[in-house]
Amino acid sequence: MQRARIGRSEGASVAFRCAEVENRIRVFTTRPDTLYGATFLAVSPEYPDLDRLVEGTPRQAAVREYANAARRAGHADRGNDERPKTGVLTGRHAIHPLTGNKIPVVVTDYVLMEYGTGAIMGVPAHDVRDFDFAEALGLPIQPVIALDDGTTPELPFVGEGVAINSAEFDGASSRDAATGVVAKLAELEQGEEVVSYKLRDWLLSRQRYWGCPMFVDSSWYYLRYCDANNGSEPWSQEAMRAWMPVDKYIGGVEHAILHLLYSRFLCKALADLGHLPVEESFGKLFTQGMITKDGAKMSKSKGNVVSPRTIVEKYGADTARCYVLFMGPPEHGADWSDEGLEGVYRFFKRVWRYTDAITGADSDFIGKAPDSERDLALRRKTAGAIQKVTEDMSGRFAFNTAIAALMALSNDCSKALQDGIAKETVTEVVSTLASLLLPFAPHMSSEIYHRLTGKRVWEEPWPVADESLLRSETIDLIVQVNAKTRGQLSVPADASEEEIRQAVQAFPVVQAEAAGRSIKRIIVVPGRLANVLIA
Repeated sequence: MQRARIGRSEGASVAFRCAEVENRIRVFTTRPDTLYGATFLAVSPEYPDLDRLVEGTPRQAAVREYANAARRAGHADRGNDERPKTGVLTGRHAIHPLTGNKIPVVVTDYVLMEYGTGAIMGVPAHDVRDFDFAEALGLPIQPVIALDDGTTPELPFVGEGVAINSAEFDGASSRDAATGVVAKLAELEQGEEVVSYKLRDWLLSRQRYWGCPMFVDSSWYYLRYCDANNGSEPWSQEAMRAWMPVDKYIGGVEHAILHLLYSRFLCKALADLGHLPVEESFGKLFTQGMITKDGAKMSKSKGNVVSPRTIVEKYGADTARCYVLFMGPPEHGADWSDEGLEGVYRFFKRVWRYTDAITGADSDFIGKAPDSERDLALRRKTAGAIQKVTEDMSGRFAFNTAIAALMALSNDCSKALQDGIAKETVTEVVSTLASLLLPFAPHMSSEIYHRLTGKRVWEEPWPVADESLLRSETIDLIVQVNAKTRGQLSVPADASEEEIRQAVQAFPVVQAEAAGRSIKRIIVVPGRLANVLIA
């Protein structure tokens, strides 16, 4: 994205002389091979010489009215390819540098002053926007590039091919024609080969005059954070070597183009001056997605804004926070759903009810009858949840799947409370659930943890899964017969391949398939499947 913002382009600068007044309009093009197809010259509403260009013409008032209206429109909207093309004739003409023909000069809002020179040569046969504009204003469309076999393609054709209607360059490839056209322009002193950039000088003075003071500037504040108590210099070299570059920057995708680009400018400049031992400000960028409503960006004008205050008053801050994190992968964004918000709220209420059941029970057991196997099964699932949540939050920011794992553990708690569970076990499990919920629902999880343990959850270490509980005593193998799945078979986790083969051979489904035939081979993929080959 930064490369696109800088916008390095190789092409040609072409000078068009105005027919009616002493003026030259320079354009930059990456396709000099299409120069013979230029049928109009278009300038931006912000073009510096526009007023002088149209002064005294019958079109002066119309041009100024159009230009003033266009200047008030946003550049993002003006640059939208889907937007209908508009513009006005200036009444002036430019002289084509190679043919000598007069072509009209127009003003159109899809030409932006920030790119190139603020003027373009309109080649409607080979540019989509120019084509739409020429059709809207009834301007000529002249094809000058054909397919490799010489046939004229459907217009607009933006690819390369062979030159046609291009004087002595007819029949040449696009690249050869481009080289020849640039050489001819240089010979006539009407153009030259140049490298152009979209990037313009950064208006630092305006940022400083209207914006924030230098020591809180967003382009370099992170450097001061590394050595904030240093009273004699902005930072020390030792601190920079210890802390820089920043491991990960989290922000919207729009930051990648502007803020991070400016940060890199300053960081590299300070490194060149010997003030920094590193040249890059940030190691990695993580861009979060956008939350939409009914498929559209939230906007007051659209009336689809979701009010945080309303949600907090009805459901609490924890529900709002947790639902935003549960909506989907943070890098993708998601569409807001009131039903999804309700689902998170119901999840919280279930966990709260478990706490009430535990703190209000006098018996050592809760439910119908105790069962040590059920206790062990729930503790295994808790260990699995600890491992899942920890992995999902360790650099991957997979908050949605971490919360989903906690919801699954909550359902396991519900079943255990109904079937019968030791109070000590369920207290341990629900308090662990509350501890894992802390990053997503800090208020509720703190209250639950304190009610169950008498401790402050934020002062306790992060839960660590018991490795012995993560190891299953048995594993389920997929059983295939001639590569077609026929069922699952539970075998001891430490069973050897030979023991697995014996168990598979005794599996009723395999015996039924092998009736009257012979088993040629049993292929075992440890921990996954066993494939029985039957002749």
